Amino acid sequence: MIKKTFTIDMYSYYKIHVIVAEDFDAAIKKYCKGLNVDIEHTTAMFLCNQYIHFNGWILVRPNPATSTIAHEAFHATYKVMSDIGSGLDGESEEPFAYLLGYITDMVVQTLLAYDKKYPAVEESEEIAIKEPNNN
Repeated sequence: MIKKTFTIDMYSYYKIHVIVAEDFDAAIKKYCKGLNVDIEHTTAMFLCNQYIHFNGWILVRPNPATSTIAHEAFHATYKVMSDIGSGLDGESEEPFAYLLGYITDMVVQTLLAYDKKYPAVEESEEIAIKEPNNN
């Protein structure tokens, strides 16, 4: 399990905590105390707490689909922009897009750090051992 926290200075110092973990139960108990979450059949999620403002948590399992990263990054982007009073419309489209890209990069950086800390074990190929030729 690995966690990285990113602060978005221009948006009220909003903090996004990105957690990569195989075991969501353990991650939630360790980093998201007080949040009641149904994690069955979940590969990723965005969490926020009404009592802890300007904080959000993105939890993903290792090796998520690109669409999963985009999906959770959008939830986080929407929450940040809503918390600062900005809805998604023609005038806010560009700030939304930049923030979405930034949050997506945060998730990818955390996934890369996870991969570096817990490198995948390559399955070794079976090697056929031939009997020596006794001619």
